[in-house]
Amino acid sequence: MIRKRVVVVDDDTSMLRSIERLLKVHGFDCVCFERVEDFRDEANLDEAACLVFDINLNNASGIELSKEVARAGHSLPIVFITGADSEAMRSAALKTGCIAYLTKPFPSALLMEAIEKAGNMWRRSDTSLPPLHRVVLESRRAAQGVRWSKQAPPTSATDEEERMHSATGLARPPT
Repeated sequence: MIRKRVVVVDDDTSMLRSIERLLKVHGFDCVCFERVEDFRDEANLDEAACLVFDINLNNASGIELSKEVARAGHSLPIVFITGADSEAMRSAALKTGCIAYLTKPFPSALLMEAIEKAGNMWRRSDTSLPPLHRVVLESRRAAQGVRWSKQAPPTSATDEEERMHSATGLARPPT
């Protein structure tokens, strides 16, 4: 099954609606939440291909929300978006293992590229192809062209498992 559902959490109504329209035009099923509480109560992540979280949410953090999702046992690609970029915030977001970090306003093509990469991750994992190397989009350089940063490929399945556990914050299963 190819997953086409994207779950978006952003407290900016106009941004949320813009992303929803963009995703629907590109054939994605989009589930949007303005409030973190609604996401926690209503989101069904079992069919999601990707999560898009604003970092600065009313009384909440998209980065912390991504950690909650990981602790709940979901290993989903996450795209962070923010209107308040800083080196500390960027570093914290990248440490979570996000597939993209986009600074508002960002070109819609960058968001779609990140979401397509998330879809490719699912297709590859569903068909047991080699793991997709994590790619981080740096949107603040979009005007000058996209700069890519690739994580080194794992040298073994054990390295890949270790990377996954450290990125998600989940404890390693007992051996």
